[in-house]
Amino acid sequence: MISKVSFRSFKSLRKVDIDFASRLTVLVGPNASGKTSVLQGISLATKVTESSNRETKISRDLVCKLAGADSQIGLRVDWTRNGVEEFLSLYSEGVGQSTARVLKPRFALTLADGTRMERTDVPSLGVPVPIYRFDVGSLARRAVPDGSHMTADGAGLAGTLADIATSDPLRFTQIMDSLRKVIPVVKQVRLLPVDVRVAVSTTDPMGQRAEGTEVRRGYQLAFDLRGAARVPAEQVSEGTLLTLGLLTAVMAYEGRWLFLLDDIDRGLHPSAQRELIGILRALLAQNPDYQVIATTHSPYLLDLLKPEEVRIVTAAEDGSTLCGTLMEHPEFARWKDLMLPGEMWSTVGEEWLREQRAKADASGQ
Repeated sequence: MISKVSFRSFKSLRKVDIDFASRLTVLVGPNASGKTSVLQGISLATKVTESSNRETKISRDLVCKLAGADSQIGLRVDWTRNGVEEFLSLYSEGVGQSTARVLKPRFALTLADGTRMERTDVPSLGVPVPIYRFDVGSLARRAVPDGSHMTADGAGLAGTLADIATSDPLRFTQIMDSLRKVIPVVKQVRLLPVDVRVAVSTTDPMGQRAEGTEVRRGYQLAFDLRGAARVPAEQVSEGTLLTLGLLTAVMAYEGRWLFLLDDIDRGLHPSAQRELIGILRALLAQNPDYQVIATTHSPYLLDLLKPEEVRIVTAAEDGSTLCGTLMEHPEFARWKDLMLPGEMWSTVGEEWLREQRAKADASGQ
């Protein structure tokens, strides 16, 4: 599992170190405080190590633009695999061009301007890990079962479920059972055959490549709900589609061990949040290598977690990201037996993190 991530001048993460004490970690804090940026940095590291040509391009937009920030991006991910501790260290050089490379071992990255560095072998974090933040329209869209994975926004969900229903019926049943636990009004999910027009590449009579479309057999989601049957996906609740997408993301694919879930509570009633966390805990118990890192705005969801599973994120006065744990709060020892994590967060907020930063800056730490 990933044990630590360190950021230097990565977007708003000017200087942030995050330790992961457990395999379920939830980041909470105001909008635009840097929660999603943490997920983006971790996702970038997984894409770097699995790039087919051992190169990747990163955007200059990742460089921190806050006043006084270093122009050099730094990103380090530490993890443990099979009892062995490994880490991947990335940093960028130069003002303006920001060529990035990995240290220990060294590794080449290429920026959008084409600049590259010599590369050698690097440790791998496994398959590239997307950040799942679903679009309801994409989740509801009809799709062709072509063996490809559902995208990070949920496109291809119907096709992915059709593939699973055919190749692994037991897994499909587990996803449906979990959906009914979170959304009890759902009785069944149907995969209705439909024609889907898809983009294809063809060759014209002169041998030139041309883009076109063709109609293929695909599937459309429909839901049997309590009191209503065959309800089109476009007409069910946002929470129902979001839950189905999330469950598919964490249950459908072999070989994945890390799951980055943005805004995990979106569209869910507190009781549904409780069921969802229960399902995630069961998956973690069944799969010792699994790790989930998510973001939320819900104090109700935090109440379902242990203090060590919560990371508080907020913005400092200068706009840079601050991150800490509930255990670092000066009154944690007094409150830990009186309040659940969500209650404590709702009570103390994030101002204490800014006060800690101010004291550290004043003492020169």
